Amino acid sequence: MPLEWKTTRVGNVDVTHWARHDPRRILDTLETPPLRKVGIDPVVRVHQFGNHELAARRFVPPQWRDAGKRLFSLLQETVGKKAAVVEMPVALIEHPNRQIIVSLWKKGTRHMNDFIDDKTVPVSTKKKFCLSVMRRMAQLHAAGFEHGHIALNFVADEKGNAYFVDYTRLKPLAEGSHSHKMEKKFTLPLTSCIYPEIEAEIAVDLGTYLRHVASGKRLPGDAGEFEAKLEEEYAKWLPRYKAKFQK
Repeated sequence: MPLEWKTTRVGNVDVTHWARHDPRRILDTLETPPLRKVGIDPVVRVHQFGNHELAARRFVPPQWRDAGKRLFSLLQETVGKKAAVVEMPVALIEHPNRQIIVSLWKKGTRHMNDFIDDKTVPVSTKKKFCLSVMRRMAQLHAAGFEHGHIALNFVADEKGNAYFVDYTRLKPLAEGSHSHKMEKKFTLPLTSCIYPEIEAEIAVDLGTYLRHVASGKRLPGDAGEFEAKLEEEYAKWLPRYKAKFQK
């Protein structure tokens, strides 16, 4: 069943929200102290909302005002295509001098760096996470979107499932564009996170990392074999999701 949206005027604020949500409750939630703050461009404030966590991004003029409305529209479209692999939008709050995009934050997740660096997480779970990243990316691309800011913008749950975060550069995938292929290309060296000897050579030195990606060369040994599996995972799921979205 598609989500129903409505716009409610609360004082001098317009709130576009799920019809089943009370917009005043959303506004009250954003006035509470945040559980934590994430990122810098723009800052994300995570608030408790019943059993859920809400992520609020404030877009202020002149740089972000139009972008806020446009991004919210794109997020609604990803939901319409059942491709909400970034974050599920909850509300767009339009103040006279700023906009706020509110989305559901995936509880029980942590940034991929913490997940990969955790020595208590089995390598098999880390490999599952990398494969999940490629599947999520295939889903987003098949639905006609590109993330636009994909490097390291994944979180992982305890089972190794991957989720996108930071949709500030999300945009429709232009017809004939190959930018989504570049997104995939820059994500493949996730393999280096699993193999410390490769990480020291590539991930720490950004220049070396970029030259490796640009060259299209395979990583050596076991890492190279797993990198090929990542590409196979993307190639396997991309047509499946395309077929699903075309129905």
